[in-house]
Amino acid sequence: MKAKRIRTTLALTLCAALLSASMQTAAVSTPELPADENTTALALSTINIFQGDGTSFNLDDVPDRVQAAIMVVRMRGEEQAALAAYAAGEIANPFTDVPEDWAAPYVAWLYDKGITKGIGDGKFGRADCSPAEYATFMLRALGYADTGDVTEFSWQNAVAFAKEKGIYLDAFDGDTFDRGTMANITYLTLAADVKNTSKSLLSTLTEAGAIDQRAAKGLLAAFGEEIPEAVEPDHIDLHGAQLNILVQNAAGRSLLGDEAGDTIDTALYARRMAIEDGMNTVLQTTAAEGDDFSKWIRNTVMAYDPIFDMHIGSLNDITPLVSMGCLVDIGAMDGIDLSKPWWNAGINEGLSVAGMQFAAFGDLLMPDSAAQSVLYYSPEMVLSHGFDDPADMVLDGDWTMDMFYQIAAAHAASDASRSSVAADNYLPHKLYNGAGQSVVSRNDKELFSFAIDVNFAAELLTAISEIPGLAYVADIHAAGPQMLSEGGAIFAADTLANIDAYMSGDSSFSVVPMPKFDKAQESYFSPADFRTMQVLSVPVIYQKEELGSVIEFMNEASAGMQEAFVAKYGNEKNADMLELILDGGMVDFVTISGQLTDVLGQLNTAPNNAAMMIMQYQAVIAKQVEKVNAAFEEFLSRQ
Repeated sequence: MKAKRIRTTLALTLCAALLSASMQTAAVSTPELPADENTTALALSTINIFQGDGTSFNLDDVPDRVQAAIMVVRMRGEEQAALAAYAAGEIANPFTDVPEDWAAPYVAWLYDKGITKGIGDGKFGRADCSPAEYATFMLRALGYADTGDVTEFSWQNAVAFAKEKGIYLDAFDGDTFDRGTMANITYLTLAADVKNTSKSLLSTLTEAGAIDQRAAKGLLAAFGEEIPEAVEPDHIDLHGAQLNILVQNAAGRSLLGDEAGDTIDTALYARRMAIEDGMNTVLQTTAAEGDDFSKWIRNTVMAYDPIFDMHIGSLNDITPLVSMGCLVDIGAMDGIDLSKPWWNAGINEGLSVAGMQFAAFGDLLMPDSAAQSVLYYSPEMVLSHGFDDPADMVLDGDWTMDMFYQIAAAHAASDASRSSVAADNYLPHKLYNGAGQSVVSRNDKELFSFAIDVNFAAELLTAISEIPGLAYVADIHAAGPQMLSEGGAIFAADTLANIDAYMSGDSSFSVVPMPKFDKAQESYFSPADFRTMQVLSVPVIYQKEELGSVIEFMNEASAGMQEAFVAKYGNEKNADMLELILDGGMVDFVTISGQLTDVLGQLNTAPNNAAMMIMQYQAVIAKQVEKVNAAFEEFLSRQ
């Protein structure tokens, strides 16, 4: 096991009932265990009771006496007290066979309290822990005595007595006593009532402050325990503690800013100062590249190493973390109100899973996270072909696929260019979403179901295939600005995140949302790019009790970021377009977006077979939806 980074707090003492040995209570009813041992271990890791090594819980390993000792200290609610006392030199490790720094505070505390004397000759004993030993430890945690004037069980009958109390099942008898079984027994012990009370051990530990109340909500609910209402502070004061945020790649700019920078950087810096001064904290960002982002989150959760308070990263990386149970339902956090104007309701609706918000989008993520899909264009070229400015068409509700086609056709017919529209293979998907269509809808469980309208998709694809001069390029971010500046195209389909490349210098490029399919469509949609969409997520091991209120404060303090974005990039017409695009958005929260794009992107090679291609791949795409749903169904079954 690895050493853990653990926050030192005031020493905690449990109420006398936890250690009392006077009266025996009736056997408790046994709750249903989670579906598998890994799920049990993950649930226990959220409250810092059970830990792994950063990559695995090692459930097939047989625990030794040191691992059991650590569990004893945690189940008595004394971990922080033990760590603090050892760090202060108030207790010492007397055992020569426990040299590890991560284990010493625990055995030192047990020795100091007279709970263990070791096996003699200055040794604690590193033999495997037996079922009887572990049952004894857990029964003691519930307040039952095996020593003293009045005893209720002995080491010899500990397993049988544990079965009476519902913390040891007959099913465990034939199994090897490994860490998986240890996790299950620990789970059942936390659910059992403390002796002479009607409160579970988990509830007792939570009320004593030994386990974070917010982190314990899910388990308390699973045990049928009453969940106390959190008391929100009148004023958030983090007392100088850092807010540690894991960001993916360049997303950190959206948090820190530069006092001497441009309009956006200055606004970011002012926002940062408002957050730091308002909550007495310091923002600290750590950047992770590519796959390292999701691995870091998973590993810190598995190891219960609460390094980060929150994450800002790609939606594509967040999806598997949701199904593994690594993230908190942000919408259920105390202090957060997703109906407030600094949250994007349209995008968040698309991000929800079974009514829960594991990933959220708000003003806190502006401006680098502006991944909405748009069309860049040259107003001068549009006017030269005798058309109104598309921005005016948007305001009048006339910006449709038909107008898009007419302008592109006029440009392709002129001497200006042989092409009209520069795009990558994601254009069909962007136009499909822009027409108000989603890859998935929601079923009765608020999970996903296949929702591609084959007939509509075929009609849309046919319309796209008929656009003259449609030029697919491998990298639209690089090719789009150059093609527009050289007159090689009149439209470039890209995202707002790349706006600097289009709007730099003296250029007069403008921006509009994706066109409506026809005038009957009521609203304009700016679908978020699944690959680059940056979202907020929270690990299940967050430790700041005020974090929900902190996140809400940070978003409220970010309410001016959109105005700064518009001020930098918006001219008279662009300002209206940018506000419309930023306020309206949609996203399909599934990993199949790219696969659909691959299908639709084949228009280059077979534009006349659009309907056939859709039908050919329909079963494949639907199967992917089922696979995604299966992961979420498994996750929900553990709640």
